[in-house]
Amino acid sequence: MTLAILLVVCEAFGLNLSRNPARPFFAPLSVWDEREQLYRQAALFLQPLLSPESVVAASEIGALGYYCDCRILDTVGLVSPQALAYYPLPPEDTPALNAIPEGLIQDQRPEFVVSLEVFVRETLLDDP
Repeated sequence: MTLAILLVVCEAFGLNLSRNPARPFFAPLSVWDEREQLYRQAALFLQPLLSPESVVAASEIGALGYYCDCRILDTVGLVSPQALAYYPLPPEDTPALNAIPEGLIQDQRPEFVVSLEVFVRETLLDDP
């Protein structure tokens, strides 16, 4: 019984409980969705420019794919197997696990690339 009470108390300490007024009352403090919200903003910005045949490349496709009515090129290759031919990247090109290979973008020619800077730092940003 003591262990069960201890677990409940530990869980309660992890909840917001109005400590952060910008978050829901019972939301866990350790969960954040800022990244998804940024991808949502990018998708809503692009939406008027896209058609269902448009291709948008991204290394994190979840929120972007959910909010965009277009084709998503998954630069990591989870749902776009053509990306797998460009991996593994050389160690100097991988400051982040999901770094986007410039060859993939050159060959596939998506209309847009949506990414966090860390995923293009040593690849697309260095490629003229």
